[in-house]
Amino acid sequence: MFKFAKKTMLRMLFGGLLCFSAFGCGQKSMAQQPIESIYDIAIEGIDGKPIDLAQYKGKKILFVLPIAAIGGGGNVIIQEIKALRNMQIDCFIANKLDFKEHFEIAYPKIEIPTIYFENNKDLSNHLDYFDVIIGTAFSSIEWIKKAIAISKSDIITAYYIQDFEPYFFSENSLLRSQALDSYTIIPNIKCFTKTKWNKKEVLKHVGISSEVITPSVNIDIFRPMIEKSFDGTISISAMIRPETPRRSPETTMKLLQSIKL
Repeated sequence: MFKFAKKTMLRMLFGGLLCFSAFGCGQKSMAQQPIESIYDIAIEGIDGKPIDLAQYKGKKILFVLPIAAIGGGGNVIIQEIKALRNMQIDCFIANKLDFKEHFEIAYPKIEIPTIYFENNKDLSNHLDYFDVIIGTAFSSIEWIKKAIAISKSDIITAYYIQDFEPYFFSENSLLRSQALDSYTIIPNIKCFTKTKWNKKEVLKHVGISSEVITPSVNIDIFRPMIEKSFDGTISISAMIRPETPRRSPETTMKLLQSIKL
């Protein structure tokens, strides 16, 4: 059961999926039955202009998600795809065949149609079925580029930037270089991200602008649990990663120390 703010899911959809119109780009239950059709919802695009969602009905979207194990980034995308599918958006996952066994162990009841591909040629064979393909990690962008070159497909491309991945690797390393190249190797790819920080880093280092969409959260898991025994005590927790300087662990600790309830 998934619950998201409606505008969050729509912005997530149209941050990356309103590529159809050159980037024209309350909580609601996302449980077992679909909510009202997304095509009946009145919405403005990121440019402030009204959007007729009916023009996107029947479009198919493929997320290239190269993961073999449970992780934060994969969890976010999977829960968002589930919510989009419950809003009658036809979304699929493509993953590497090498990851199939471990992926299905990690997500045994994923309930999302998943395509497994062995190589770029294999991925290219599926492109004609979809209208948009979205990369979710730097490695997936290279695969998408090669698959399009093989198939000569005119599929719309988008990049769901969840972090500034070059920072994952040491200076002058091959992987850092590949991560940097991923933002520019597909001309006119539509980039979208969830934070202004990600947008700023991508713009600063590679000169590519991204659209910022709002974060999503699974409030069936992450929500206040007010019980009858609540005594008025408020507890605050935070994630601290000392090995990841860009996450500002020292600043987080100082903030926690400064809070007075």
